Amino acid sequence: MNLVRLDTDVDQHGHWKAIWALRVPDAKRSCDEFLVCLYDLIQVAPDAPLVRHRNDVTHELIIVGLSPKVRVKFEENVFTQKLLEPLLPPNYGFQFKADGDEAAQARVQVCVNSILNGTISPEADTYDTWVGLFGDGVNLVERAPST
Repeated sequence: MNLVRLDTDVDQHGHWKAIWALRVPDAKRSCDEFLVCLYDLIQVAPDAPLVRHRNDVTHELIIVGLSPKVRVKFEENVFTQKLLEPLLPPNYGFQFKADGDEAAQARVQVCVNSILNGTISPEADTYDTWVGLFGDGVNLVERAPST
């Protein structure tokens, strides 16, 4: 059974972020839990530098698998689950332009829904599909094209 949890947060500097925790069991996957992380690229504190790979990008999306050693607690805020272990490198990463946080979240929510209904995979084996979805932005995780 697929599970999903979405949490959003604005830190003390006004930096907005959203994180979806997903459980998508499938025998073909190396893991069945993933984090879909989205945050704005607004410089909010001089001691927290960020890197924009193009001047017009406003948000960054990172998708990582999670180690099965620590399972997501879907009844708890994901931001408070400090023991989750992302598998690195990330499966995908993109910087893209959106007309605000709500628009960025809506764009990523479409992708999350597609993961949950099985039309796209959060695994690195569907690289071309993800590049097609975010080709207007900057790809942060270069991979060989899908075969």
